[in-house]
Amino acid sequence: MSNPENNRDGNAAPSISLNTSFVDRNNFFTYTSGRWLWDEEYQLKQRSIRFDVQALAAAAAQSVVADSCVEVSKLGEGNFNKTFLLKMDNDVEVVARIPHPNAGPPHLTTASEVATLSFLRNHLKINVPKVFSWSSNASSTPVGAEYILMERANGVELNSRWETLSDADRTRFLKEYFPVEKKLAEIKFPKYGCLYFKDDLPNISESDVIFDQYVVGPTTSLAFWSETSDIDIDRGPCKSPHQSQS
Repeated sequence: MSNPENNRDGNAAPSISLNTSFVDRNNFFTYTSGRWLWDEEYQLKQRSIRFDVQALAAAAAQSVVADSCVEVSKLGEGNFNKTFLLKMDNDVEVVARIPHPNAGPPHLTTASEVATLSFLRNHLKINVPKVFSWSSNASSTPVGAEYILMERANGVELNSRWETLSDADRTRFLKEYFPVEKKLAEIKFPKYGCLYFKDDLPNISESDVIFDQYVVGPTTSLAFWSETSDIDIDRGPCKSPHQSQS
């Protein structure tokens, strides 16, 4: 199997069979987690995304060497992404993350998220979910949308337990958490921007490559894209925090 970080498109193998009895498909594409008092039609459109469920299931099955995907359910959605749980015939569970139209610049947002997860997991040894497969180009995949396929993280959300934890348990958690913060704080990059695989950005100089395969590229912050996506402005990478303002 190819390196997960290089398995971008997840094209399904012809031999993979699919269970077509997926449930709960009506709300797969639309935003169902809230309402708006202003311009609701536009807000919902910005958080709705259509994709090929069968193609996503096939890509997930292939990514974990399963014969078929037997169930797909919607885990939830936030302001910028939808998440789905895909269960395979070999009992493996895969989480699929699909960005909303308002998540950020196409390609760059997904590519940077995958590269960042890879960097955290492989270089800083932080236990983030493993990426099985991904695509940052909606038009190049049968899924018809950008996606990330990753392992399901064990455990529960901290905010659901924090109030009921004992002081001893809270202290134990903080002692385990601070070393992670320390690793992140100590990392120094040559420029300001977002992290990418070097193959995902054109015209990159080898002198800008870090740890053999990563590079700092344009920011994906919505402050630089939401109202100015069609304007040619400096989105980085920048040599200093003030460069883009000069």
